[in-house]
Amino acid sequence: MIWILRASLIILDFLSINVFLILNLGFIFSSERKQGLFLFLFNIWWIIISKLLHLYEKILTKSSEKHYYFLIKGLILFFFVTFVRFAADQGTRFVFSEPFFVPFFQFVILTSVTMLGGRILIFLYRRKIRKKGSKKFNTVVVGSNNFSANLQNVDFLETMNIWGTYNIDAKQLNEITENRHDSVQRLFQIRNFKNVIICDNALEHIDFDHLIKAAARHMIRIYVIPDLKGVDLKVSQLVTFNGVPIIKSMSEPLEEVSNRIVKRIFDVIVSFLVIVFILSWLIPLIGLLIYLENPGPIFFKQKRSGYLNKEFNCFKFRSMKVNSESDFKSASKSDSRITKTGAWLRKTSIDELPQFINVFIGDMSIIGPRPHMLSQTETYSDLVKKYMIRHFVKPGISGWAQVMGSRGEIRSLQDMEDRIEKDIWYIHNWSLILDIKIIFLTVYNIVKGDKQAY
Repeated sequence: MIWILRASLIILDFLSINVFLILNLGFIFSSERKQGLFLFLFNIWWIIISKLLHLYEKILTKSSEKHYYFLIKGLILFFFVTFVRFAADQGTRFVFSEPFFVPFFQFVILTSVTMLGGRILIFLYRRKIRKKGSKKFNTVVVGSNNFSANLQNVDFLETMNIWGTYNIDAKQLNEITENRHDSVQRLFQIRNFKNVIICDNALEHIDFDHLIKAAARHMIRIYVIPDLKGVDLKVSQLVTFNGVPIIKSMSEPLEEVSNRIVKRIFDVIVSFLVIVFILSWLIPLIGLLIYLENPGPIFFKQKRSGYLNKEFNCFKFRSMKVNSESDFKSASKSDSRITKTGAWLRKTSIDELPQFINVFIGDMSIIGPRPHMLSQTETYSDLVKKYMIRHFVKPGISGWAQVMGSRGEIRSLQDMEDRIEKDIWYIHNWSLILDIKIIFLTVYNIVKGDKQAY
């Protein structure tokens, strides 16, 4: 059912974009080849937007309001890029003229109304199947442990295609153990269950071999929830070594060689382009401004904690007067050490651009946990739980913690704990799409102005 709803939305959206684009703006294209190229580019752009905004995820469980909110957000971004692309191809004078603007406005209205209207119909159908499904219980839960309460989580229910759960209490459990064959079969047949979830504290009371056979006979799937004290199973990963299943305490996508290669290729290409086309002329210009205000080195080089806690020299444009406290004292708001030029560099984050050199030589990545001073690592590694996990990946010029507001001066232990929590979330959820999303959010925050940047 979930895949049908998701497929319906995807087909609706892509049909709306392509059909209305051709009908309203097809006259612009000088050839079918050019039309095909534009359609290809716009479809790719919509795929990226839908992925960044999770437009086709949690179809059954996400509220319709959230679906509409993110769709409108995605449409605004999509129409803006479409307009800019046409302006680059046809010229600004043409795109603001009536022959283009009227059909483009029609394209915007028709596409938006179709997508929103289609979702209204799909969500009405979703409400209908929800009401129908809420009267059913297709899963039995045997026993309980620390994680069994989370079975009611809507994301879990959608993922497992579960309409509802039926918990077996001690009395019913005893009936099963006393008269296994009859009671198990009766339970499966009468209630028409499709799944059995067994919590580990019930395993010792059940003839597991018999349960597997009975479940297979009635086409029922068996799941087991382990309860490992001190291990967060929500972020754990099941791996196999020589046929032996092993639970890893935390999944790390970047532990896979293929993912590391993809990330490194992306880092090298982007950092090379930045060094050649931006830093090549920006370094002399910024260097002159820095030197004229406060003679001294252009770059500030500092030892930071890197991948696997290895030290490396982190480069920045020098934003402070030359001082002896820089290796152990972080910058604070209204810091007297910061020069006027330095204040501007820090406010716009231009001071961080030399770190693309660190990225190119392999010390850093474009996106990752921000590298901390050695003194901070030494202090907080004992104070903050899981602090050192952030060193499982290369440090970044920007990161998830920064775009989520955790940047600037560290005023309390809680500030650092919040950053580490976000850093670990990034390590656990890494994808190239997430990196691209963080890059966009970083640029957006710079343009908007970040109060924490100083």
